[in-house]
Amino acid sequence: MEKAIKILVIGNKDTNREEFINLMSSYGESENEDSIEINKEIFKFDDIDISSEQNFVEKLSKEQNDSIILLTVDYQKSNSYKELEDFYDKNKEKIENYFNVIAALNWDSYNKEVKEQTVKSFAKKNNKKLFNFNLIKSINFERKFKSILTEYGKKYGKKTLIIEKEKEKLTKRCNNNNIYDCKIGFIGSKSGKTTLINCFKTGQFNPNIEQTTLMNQISKIITLVPKQNTKFIPQENYEDSKKEQTIKEINEIKVNIELWDTPHVGINGENMNFVMMVAKKVDIIVYLFDNNNIDTLDDILNFWDKKISDNIIKETIFFIVENKTENKEEKEEKDIKEKRKNLCEDIDADGTFVTNAKEYTEVKNLIDEILIYYFSKIKVFKVEDIKKETENIEPKDNENKDKPNSTNNNSEKSNDKKENKKKKKCWIF
Repeated sequence: MEKAIKILVIGNKDTNREEFINLMSSYGESENEDSIEINKEIFKFDDIDISSEQNFVEKLSKEQNDSIILLTVDYQKSNSYKELEDFYDKNKEKIENYFNVIAALNWDSYNKEVKEQTVKSFAKKNNKKLFNFNLIKSINFERKFKSILTEYGKKYGKKTLIIEKEKEKLTKRCNNNNIYDCKIGFIGSKSGKTTLINCFKTGQFNPNIEQTTLMNQISKIITLVPKQNTKFIPQENYEDSKKEQTIKEINEIKVNIELWDTPHVGINGENMNFVMMVAKKVDIIVYLFDNNNIDTLDDILNFWDKKISDNIIKETIFFIVENKTENKEEKEEKDIKEKRKNLCEDIDADGTFVTNAKEYTEVKNLIDEILIYYFSKIKVFKVEDIKKETENIEPKDNENKDKPNSTNNNSEKSNDKKENKKKKKCWIF
C-alpha cells in the first residue's frame, strides 16, 4: 500500500470526533479497517484528544509534512472552543507546519453553547478557513469535506484531489446556435422578487402584480455586450494569443436566461420545499432584500443561507442585492450599506449590488452585471479595460479582471479593495 496521507482530527473529547471520522470514511473506497482511497489518494485517520494528549508535539513531529490537521469545535459544547483556543495558542508554531483548517461541528443546532461569531472571529484572527458541518445532513457534509480536500490538493499539487467545479463544466452547455444558458434564482422574504422579474420580462413596472405562491419561471434570450470602456476577450488560450498578439474580441454573446421566482417562506417553513427545488437547479442565487424593511436583510443570515447553502451540492454563485424601494437619509443609507457588506463577507457571497425593482434600466443593469461576472467566472471570456488613447503606459495586469465591472460607486469600490486586502473580497456595486 502506498504511503497514506494522515488526517489528524484534533479537539476536545466531547466534539463528536468519532462520528466526524466515520462520516469522512464513508466517502472513499475502503482500503482496510482504518484507511480509505479517494481519487487515487489514500487517507488514514487519527483522533487526538487535546485534553489528555500530553505528547502532542512529539507525536506530530513523527508525521509527514503533508498531513492534514482538522481543528474541531462543537457548537453544542461550550468548553470545546475554549480548550481548542488554548491548545492552538500553545502549539501554533508546530500546527502551522501542516495544512490545517477549522472544522466546526453541529453548525445548525438549536441548542448552541458556542456562538458562531466567536468561531468566525477565531478563524479570521488566525487566518484560517472555517468549515461549518452538520453531522446529520450528509449532502452538506460531502460537499464541504471535498472542499477541504480540494484546498489541500491545490497546496500540495495533488491534482487528483482538486474537484472540478460545476461552473467550469458549464461552457459545454452552449448549443448549436451559440446561445449560452444561465439560470438565476431569486430568494428572499417579501423583498420584491416578483416585481423585479416581471419588470425585466416586460420592460416596465406593474404595480398590480400578484405575489408568487408556489414558484414561477420566465425565459428570455438577451444579448450581452461589454460595458463602456471594457471589452470581452475569449478566455480559451488567452495567454498564447497574447504572446502572438492575435487577441480577438467578443462583440456580444447570446444568453438564454431563466429567472426563477420563489414564494415567501413562513415562520414554520411553509413553501421551503419550493425554494429548495429552485436553489438546487440554478447557477446563481440572488438573495434580495428590501431597504424599506431591514428585517428582510437579517433573514438572509438568520434563515436563508443556513437552510439553503447547507443543502446545495454544486458550487453555486451567491449575490446579495438591495432592492432600493425607499430613499433613506445619508446616515441610514450608510448603515444599510455597511450591514450589507458585512453580511456579504459573513455568508461568503461573491458580491453585492443595489437596484430598484420598479426601474427597468436598473434591473437590466443588474442582470447584465451578474451575467458578466458569471461568464468571466466560468471562463467564457475575460473582461479587460480599454486602454485610453492618451495613455502611453502598458495596460496593468489586473488580477481581478474576471470580476464584474461597475460604472457606479468607483471610489467606494476602491476603498473596499484596500480595506479587504487581507480577507475575502466582497465586491460592492
